[in-house]
Amino acid sequence: MGTLVKIILASFLCISCTRAFDVCSTNARWRSVGNRIELDGKEYQVKGANWWGLEDPGIRMLTGLDKASLGTYLNFLTTNNFNSIRIPLSVDWVLHPERVVQPWSVSAEPALVGKTSFQVLDHIFLEAQKRGLSILLDFHWFITFNEGQLGLWYSKGNCQPNPEGECRQFTEQDVMNAWSTLVGRLKTYSNFMGVDFINEAYSTTWGTNIATDWDGYVNRQAADILSRHPDFKGLFWIEGIADAPNPAGCNFQQTPGHWWGGNLEFVQCKPLTVPADRLVWAPHTYGPSLYAQSYFNDPSFPNNMPAIWNAHFGYLASTQPVVISEWGGMYQGATKVFQDALARYMASKKMGSFYWALVGRPGEVNTVDGLVTPNNGGTLTVIPGKLPMLAIATPSPAVVRFTATCTPSSDSVTSAATSTQAATVATTAAVTSSATVASVTSATTGAPPVVTSTTGAGSTTGTAPCTIGVRQTFTNSWQANGATVSQYSSTVANNGGQAVTLKFKFTGGALVEYWSLTANSDGTFGLPSWMTTLAPGASFDFGYSTSASAPLTLSFITPSCNNPSVAAVATTAAVSSTAAVTTAAATAAVTTATAAATSAVTSSSSSTTAVNSGCRLSISQKQTNSWKEGPTTMTQFDVTVTNTGASPLRSLELSTLQVSSISQIWNVQTMANGNYGMPSWLNGNLGAGASFTFGYVIRSASSTTFATVNC
Repeated sequence: MGTLVKIILASFLCISCTRAFDVCSTNARWRSVGNRIELDGKEYQVKGANWWGLEDPGIRMLTGLDKASLGTYLNFLTTNNFNSIRIPLSVDWVLHPERVVQPWSVSAEPALVGKTSFQVLDHIFLEAQKRGLSILLDFHWFITFNEGQLGLWYSKGNCQPNPEGECRQFTEQDVMNAWSTLVGRLKTYSNFMGVDFINEAYSTTWGTNIATDWDGYVNRQAADILSRHPDFKGLFWIEGIADAPNPAGCNFQQTPGHWWGGNLEFVQCKPLTVPADRLVWAPHTYGPSLYAQSYFNDPSFPNNMPAIWNAHFGYLASTQPVVISEWGGMYQGATKVFQDALARYMASKKMGSFYWALVGRPGEVNTVDGLVTPNNGGTLTVIPGKLPMLAIATPSPAVVRFTATCTPSSDSVTSAATSTQAATVATTAAVTSSATVASVTSATTGAPPVVTSTTGAGSTTGTAPCTIGVRQTFTNSWQANGATVSQYSSTVANNGGQAVTLKFKFTGGALVEYWSLTANSDGTFGLPSWMTTLAPGASFDFGYSTSASAPLTLSFITPSCNNPSVAAVATTAAVSSTAAVTTAAATAAVTTATAAATSAVTSSSSSTTAVNSGCRLSISQKQTNSWKEGPTTMTQFDVTVTNTGASPLRSLELSTLQVSSISQIWNVQTMANGNYGMPSWLNGNLGAGASFTFGYVIRSASSTTFATVNC
C-alpha cells in the first residue's frame, strides 16, 4: 500500500520537476518543432481549460464573473498547474468592438464595468500573463448557437439577430477580416498562443468539394493571416472534421464514430499547406454521456479506445503536436471510465489538452460539467475527482514567467522594436521575358532604380517587358544569440502587361526565416504555393527575417512571361517620392506602376468571344439552385470556361463588377486585386479545347457578367 501511495503522489507532484522559464511579455515566438510546441525555444506542454461566455450574445463575458473575480479563477488554474486557456468568441462579437460590457455580467470584476470588447480582451490577457497563463482564441459561433453556421466556416440558412437587432450572414471574407482584426490587436502579447479558426466544422469535407472543403479553407485562412500580419508569432490550431467521404487518393478504410472536430484521418493522404512550424492539430473527443458511439458498447471498452484514438488523430502525434482542444464530461459511470482512459492515453503520447470546461454550461449538467462551480460570495466549489485525473493526463506542464525584463539569451528571442523604427524600402525592376538575372536592390537616394536584363529583345520590339515592383517594409527587430535580427514585410507586384512566374534568390546577407514563399531545391524561391502565376496588376505579400544590417536583395533569375507571343498592352509607370522614409540602411522613394489590359467577354448561357488576337474563350452559365435568405434571393450558378482557341492558355484573369454581391465562389483562385484566375490544379495550363467549371452564389435572381482582363 505504501508503494502505491508513493506512485500516486509522484504522478501529482511531478510538476515540481518541471523547470520554470522566463519569457519576455511581448513578442515572444511560438513554434511547432517536431511533435512538440516551443515558446522561445523552450518546450511548452499544454495543460488548459476552456472558458466560455464571450461568444454567447446573452452574456458577452467570461461566464462566472458575476459571482467570483477574474483573479479567483486564474489563481485556481495556476494553483492546479494549468498554463493555458482556450476562449471561444463569436465573429459578430469581434466585428462589434464598440459594445460595452453588461454590468451584471462583471459584478464580481468591477474593473471591467464600462469596458468595450477589445478592452475586455486586453484586461484578460494582462491578468493571465501576470500568472503565467497563455490564451488560445477560437471562433465558436457567428452570432449565437444554431443560427446558420450549419457546420461550415461561413454561415447560410437560418439567422438570429445579434444584440443590435441585425440578422446577417457571414462570408469567408468576413471571417478572415475578423481574424485579421484580432491578430492585429493582440499579436504583441507573448501569451497569445494562437488561433483555432472555427469550432467543430461538422458539415465540411476534405478534398472533395471546394464549397465545403475544410482543408482548402484552412490553407487560405493561414495564408491570409501571414500575408496581412507577417509579424504574427502564434500558432494555427487545426481541428478535424466529422464523418466525410474519402477524397481521391485516400484509399483506406476509415474508423467510424468521429466526433465533430475529431476526424483527422485524411491528413495522411491529403496534407495541408500550412507551414509545419506553425501547425498544431487540435481535435475534439468526448465520452458516452454526450453521445453513445457504438465503440462504447464494445465488450473490451475502454481497452478498445487507444486504437480508435490512434486512427482518428493520434497517429499524427509522432510528427506534429497534437493537443485535444475539447474533451470532458460528467465524472461518473462510463464517462468517468472514458476520461480516465483518455488521460492515460494522452500521457503516453505527450499530448496536451484543453478540458471542457472551467465552468459548466447551464443545460449541459447531465452531459458535460465543469471543473468548478462559482458560489455567491466569490468562492469556487471544485468538482471531485477531476483534478487528479488531469494531473495524470499532463504530469509536467510548462511553467512560464512572463517578464518585462527582456534579457537576450541563447535560447530566447526578445523584442527590440520601437514604433519609430518602421520604415519602407521600395524598389522596382523591369525585366524582359527572356531575362537571365536582374537584381532588385534598394535605392539610397533619388528615384528607385530600374534594372533591365542585358539579354532578350527588350521593350523596343513591341512586346512589353515583365515589370516587377518590390516594396520592402521594416517591421521589427530583436536580439538572438547576441546578434540583431531584422524582420521585413515585402510586396511583389506585377506592373507589366503579362502574367509571370517568378524565381529569385536572396542576396546580401543571411536569411534567418521566411514565410509565404515556395522554397526550391536549388536554393531559389518562387510564388506562394497557392499561386501558379502572378497576373498583371496583381501582387502578393511575403516576409522574412535576416541578420544583415539592411534589407536583402531579391535577384530575379526567371521572371518568365506567360503567352509571350501575345502582344501585351503597353504599361505606364508613375514614379512618386511622396512617401520617402529612412532606415539605418537606406532612404528610398516609393514606386507605383499601373497596367491597363482589358478586353471584355460577356457571360451568357452560351457564348464565344474573341479575346485579343491570341486566344478565344467560351463562357457559359447554368443556374443550379435558388433560395431566400430573409428578403434576399440567393442564386447559385455553375460557370464553364472553355478554351476554343488553337493554343493552350497559360493564364486567365476574370473580373466582375458585381463582386460585392457574390457571397461564395469556388474552384477558381481569388487574386489579390479581387479578380479570379484558373483553379490551382490546372497548374497554369488550359489546353486547346479544354474547359473547367467553377461555381458561385450571388445575392440576386440573375447571374453576374464576367469580363476577361487577361488571357
